Amino acid sequence: PDEYRPISLFKDLSDSLIIALANQYLSKLLDESFYVDSLAFRPRRNFHGEMKTTFHHDAITLIKGYLTKNYKRSIYVAECDMQKFYDTVDHDIVKEEFNKLIDRAKEKYPDTSFDAVINVFNAYLNCYNFKDNVWKNNDDKEYWNIKESHAPQIYPAKESLPSDCRYREDKMWLQLAWDNQEYEKLYEEYAQNWKLALEAQQRYEREMRAKNKQ
Repeated sequence: PDEYRPISLFKDLSDSLIIALANQYLSKLLDESFYVDSLAFRPRRNFHGEMKTTFHHDAITLIKGYLTKNYKRSIYVAECDMQKFYDTVDHDIVKEEFNKLIDRAKEKYPDTSFDAVINVFNAYLNCYNFKDNVWKNNDDKEYWNIKESHAPQIYPAKESLPSDCRYREDKMWLQLAWDNQEYEKLYEEYAQNWKLALEAQQRYEREMRAKNKQ
């Protein structure tokens, strides 16, 4: 097969129910140990004073709020997706971090028994491993390995120009215009002015680039 994920090992309804219940129990038990603005796969909780289940829409709201508060600053966004990351994590590392979270929960809930859910968690990890159940079944054999792979070296681009990588002020003001009807016309004018300035900069830099190639 082109891609293979170990989740397909669990086809029986009883397995799925046990995993779902264990996940639900652990999510409620350990959720307070996670970063408040980590939004995906979280149970209903107190999120900045409101009881709710968070989704990616909340991430957009947080970003827009941050942009509004810091509109005079240059703001950059980094996005990273490590392909099949959770399939490749060393199980010893997973167990070590899980045990740390369980120890915190035991201190907070001294009268609660954790034996059953710990057994389910460990059984889940022990039922498969990356080498035998994932890696050999995928066509693409190249995976990042925390023990062997090294972070890529970053070098500045040769003959780079200022507008090759920059913060888009025009888009920021346009978003503010959509969100603030009272100042919509004013913010749209700001957006247009920034866009014209950027286009002028790009035309000038195209001339510079052409000269550099001569």
